[in-house]
Amino acid sequence: MASGRSLSVRTDTLSVAGGVQPAFGAADARSRVLLLQLVTLASEDLGVQGLRAEISGFAGAEVADRPALAPDREGDRVQGNLLVGLLRYASPRNTLSLTLGRQYLFAGSGRAEHLDGLSCTYRTPWHLDLTVFGGRTSPWQLDPEVVQPQDDERWYLSGYAVGGRLRTSVLEHAVASIGFLHEGHDTQTVRQDLTFDLGYFRSRLLEVTTGGIVEITVPAPQEIWVQLISRPTNGLKISADYSYLVPSLAIPRTSIFSVFADDVSYHDASLGVYYGLTPWLTAGVSGGIRLYPDVGDGLQPGYTAGAELRLTAGAARLAGLEVELVDAVTERQLQNRLFGLYRFGFGLYTSADLYLLLYDLDRDASPSVFGQRRDEHPISVGGVGVLGYRITPRLSAQLAGSAFTTAAAQYDLRLMARLTFDGRWGNL
Repeated sequence: MASGRSLSVRTDTLSVAGGVQPAFGAADARSRVLLLQLVTLASEDLGVQGLRAEISGFAGAEVADRPALAPDREGDRVQGNLLVGLLRYASPRNTLSLTLGRQYLFAGSGRAEHLDGLSCTYRTPWHLDLTVFGGRTSPWQLDPEVVQPQDDERWYLSGYAVGGRLRTSVLEHAVASIGFLHEGHDTQTVRQDLTFDLGYFRSRLLEVTTGGIVEITVPAPQEIWVQLISRPTNGLKISADYSYLVPSLAIPRTSIFSVFADDVSYHDASLGVYYGLTPWLTAGVSGGIRLYPDVGDGLQPGYTAGAELRLTAGAARLAGLEVELVDAVTERQLQNRLFGLYRFGFGLYTSADLYLLLYDLDRDASPSVFGQRRDEHPISVGGVGVLGYRITPRLSAQLAGSAFTTAAAQYDLRLMARLTFDGRWGNL
């Protein structure tokens, strides 16, 4: 039996307001006001040592004159969902762990999906871990006012998921894993993925990590990436990255978009060098080559080039500047970001990010409607700011806002307020 029990409670009260004025019509203004309440409850040692329960969810209402996604509907829109609801058991030496209920799926090629089912992990004394899972996949959000199709359940892209992962590690020096995931809807296969990860972190001269996803139904690699990091001297970091991606293979087979998707691939190779000029000033440069699909079967080269400067004074004070030029064959983008974070000594902290984006389109190309709008409005500018205050050790408040003008909107204004309570009690 357990010697003590505990209860932790976290609540987040959110109020989000925003207004958008699309560039394509001065009279087409859209507004949104959203009120949300998020609650997370967790308790350990539920009469049995190692048994833990957790539940979290949200409920709220959208109030807007013209909601952005449904401008013809007015009034309140109630929404809510149970995000997590589970029982988790861990054996005394953590050799076996079981999780039953609604949970997020990360193991293997799980991509933060919801799973209503069971996951189990067994850890051997030889640093070999085996994880298996299975259950029903669920939509992200429950809206009782939306009429859901009753006679065609294919509205859900997948109905169930099963899979697992085998992982081994050598202390904190190396890791290797292989995973499998099958998602289906009735007799249809939504996707079948085989994943792998390899990493070696022991040497400061060279750290190597690589991984990828293979779509078994095709079969073909969906994604492959490799990263090399070297720290030959104090203050110097050199990184080299390569990635290969076929975006169409990530689309569920039951989605209508999979019919129209092209099996084009993207290659990206980059190199970065970062050096600590002083204990408080770091500079870095990076650049690389990207290969984009051509109109035919070939590939066209593009490139990226960037630089950054970062000023730090402890973990709570930070300022920096990032500049990146991206050439994507038919268009070029110059992205600029100026950011800062400052934490005062009496519970008050603030952060700000300023963005400037410049477009340059190829006049000989045939851009989309959005590309034409970018040609008409080549400059996008805006910023995001956060102001927070820890009222008590358990109670904090935040106020955040953003303002942008882009090719997609003449203005985009948003404001969010959050009040958070985070408490924990033991020996109940």
